[in-house]
Amino acid sequence: FADEIVILDWFTDAVQKEVFARLYKSPTKIPLTDKGQAVLIAAVEKVCLEGVNNGAFAPGQWTGDSFGNLTTGDYLEKGYYVWAAPMDTLSDSDREQRRATPIQTAVKLAGAIHSSDVIVNYNR
Repeated sequence: FADEIVILDWFTDAVQKEVFARLYKSPTKIPLTDKGQAVLIAAVEKVCLEGVNNGAFAPGQWTGDSFGNLTTGDYLEKGYYVWAAPMDTLSDSDREQRRATPIQTAVKLAGAIHSSDVIVNYNR
């Protein structure tokens, strides 16, 4: 459906901009540590919350692949889940490139109502 394409395009763009803004606007460097990664995770979660407030994402059962602490079949209470592996799992190459562990995000699309049956009961 077109609305889901628009939502996911918006989400991808907004996450990229919010994470870049955190990196760019930080008055100091963001350390290549779990604490530094938490700054970027907070940026992603901010956009996820916007999606919930806009009706794009909603709580529901996750039917996608498992990652982090999220397992297929888990209920996403917030409508989203954001996770990154600890920084001590970085390869030497990634550490030298100052590349953080990937941030993975699961969002549960709220969907939209396109039709409904209405049942009318009556009695005399």
